[in-house]
Amino acid sequence: MKRLLALLLAVLLFLPSVALAGPGLDNIDEITQGYLKSLNEDIAEKTHGDVTDFYAVTNKKGQPLRSGNLLLGVPGFEEFEGSFFYVVWGPYGREGGIKKDFHGINRARYIGYSKYGEAIGNVFYPPDFPPKGQEKPYPFGTLIERPWGDKSVRNAFPQFFVQAQNPINNALINYGYDPKSDLLMRIQFGYFISALMNGYDPFDLFDPKVMGHPVYQNPEKYIHIVLPPTDDTMGSGLVFHKGRDGRLYYMSVPIVSVRFMDLTGPIEIPEDMIEITPKERVAQVGEEVEFDLKVKWEKVEFMKKFYNAFGYDLGFRVTLAHKTKNGSYPIDFSLYDKRMSKLTTQSYVDLVGDLPTDFNTGTTFKVKVQSAPTEVIAEIYPFLAPHNKNQPVVFATTSDYLYKTDKAIVRSFIPDYAIQIMPKEKTAKPGEDVDFNLTVTWKEHPKEQGFRVILAYQTPNGKLPVDFTIGGMTATKGKDVSYVSNMVTQPEGNISGTVRVKAQEKPSTLIAQVIPLDKNGAPLPVQIPYDIDPKNNQDTAIVKPKGIDYVALPYKDTIKLSIPYDKDKIDQKFSLPFTRMDSIEGIVPYMITIRDSQGGYQTFSGPGLKNFEMKYVDYTMSFSKAGTYWIEYEIWPVPKDLETKPENNKARITIEVNKIPKPARPSPDSGLHVELRG
Repeated sequence: MKRLLALLLAVLLFLPSVALAGPGLDNIDEITQGYLKSLNEDIAEKTHGDVTDFYAVTNKKGQPLRSGNLLLGVPGFEEFEGSFFYVVWGPYGREGGIKKDFHGINRARYIGYSKYGEAIGNVFYPPDFPPKGQEKPYPFGTLIERPWGDKSVRNAFPQFFVQAQNPINNALINYGYDPKSDLLMRIQFGYFISALMNGYDPFDLFDPKVMGHPVYQNPEKYIHIVLPPTDDTMGSGLVFHKGRDGRLYYMSVPIVSVRFMDLTGPIEIPEDMIEITPKERVAQVGEEVEFDLKVKWEKVEFMKKFYNAFGYDLGFRVTLAHKTKNGSYPIDFSLYDKRMSKLTTQSYVDLVGDLPTDFNTGTTFKVKVQSAPTEVIAEIYPFLAPHNKNQPVVFATTSDYLYKTDKAIVRSFIPDYAIQIMPKEKTAKPGEDVDFNLTVTWKEHPKEQGFRVILAYQTPNGKLPVDFTIGGMTATKGKDVSYVSNMVTQPEGNISGTVRVKAQEKPSTLIAQVIPLDKNGAPLPVQIPYDIDPKNNQDTAIVKPKGIDYVALPYKDTIKLSIPYDKDKIDQKFSLPFTRMDSIEGIVPYMITIRDSQGGYQTFSGPGLKNFEMKYVDYTMSFSKAGTYWIEYEIWPVPKDLETKPENNKARITIEVNKIPKPARPSPDSGLHVELRG
């Protein structure tokens, strides 16, 4: 910076007269040749030698060279006066008109002209069409790439395009930005100034996603540079975009001086945070509950210095609101020794001014419990407080990266009754007793209320009441349910008991339920506010039958057989009938055994029979003499102890066999006469 001050002094000493045109409009009539040489050397270095002898006494249009300072004499900007020193050609503000900025200072649309005669925009000139609503974020996504080659852009803004290709843009595109150079960062600084001065959301550019945008990281394809920067002077460029109305717009983007970056420091991504703990408080209606509030931010040094350079103090607003069914209300609290201010729907504390770069603080606050659940909502977001009190405060929006919020629930005691049967499944033979364990738990139970435990047994024959005891109380039996009413006073607890049912021939379900009661013992709905979790108010268990009834069906009558006189023996096949007489679901393997009176023996196995299915097994016996014979056959499930009625698993067939005698030969006097004829 010493070099800049020395050069400025050299200019002033060299000139016979200096004409000052008011705040921000400093004009110096002539520039020393030595100073021009140093500026040209800087530009040649930055463009890799493609642009040499940029500065001359006159430009291509014959306009004279001069210098200026956009912040000279602006109240409150004394520290930054040297940050916007520039060297251009032609007059200030002759074309394009003049408007007053928010400081009340006259600002020209153009600060002058470039070497090639292009108009140089003034970033401090108030925008013609300030963005509104959804247009507030800086339009990175709609900036036009290579605007100098876009015919529609050139036709809309001919004042910015004098020749076919500006060699400055050409040099930057050919070589890109040298990572060792500060040129990229100087343009990125310019985006922040462009957003602020054109009425865009000033906090949007701090979003890491925005900072990662190609236009931000690689601006050489989008920014039309009409005035290259040097080590001592600012530069200037323009970006173009199409608005929601379809029209083309331009914005000036200053390429800030090194001095400006030295004063503000490097660009940092700030962070902030707000947190309410715990996330839920529960108490009786009308009682107060307390929460902790934590507030934090860090890395805001650049934001502070940057916005201060343009007449704003950075601040953070912290808000609290109690959202109830009847509306939202402010909450009493203090933060960082500052008492909150109240609005209709919320309260807030503004932390602004000499803020620490990294900040971490906390406080507590209280709210009253309502009959219905409510929320407490906290917010933190940055804002800009103008030095000029006549200007409005600029607040971040809820879509900004630095807008953060947190919330917690406040609710009154709501009972939670739960019931459980264990285990969830048992098996037994039909008719056998089956026992289950029953447990009822409760939380947040009001003193004046009670609960009722109801059990029923859903069987193939309908719903039946159940024998059970719980908490030392025996159930009262109704037509199809049993129940116990308990008017407890403890806010939290549990009771246990046992349940006994009989296994049926088909699967049956034990159903248990707990319901809230009012102070008179009348049932209440299983819903908020009488029970917060209806899903755990009912439980079930299954009783599955275990036995199988395989049956060997007997023959009703004795089977009679005869052996013909002319045969030594006969073979007879018997179809032995088996069935299954139970209603239990599922297939169970079986084993069939057959014995006979002649010592025969056979076994058969199978995968199982369905309920009431018949099966016939063929068995053959040979008989050679008369007598009484038998066949015994039996069927058993596998394993054998699954059988529920072993008395009908065996059957016997009785067979009576007789031998038919050979018929006698006829005697001579039998009366037969045969006449022989010759």
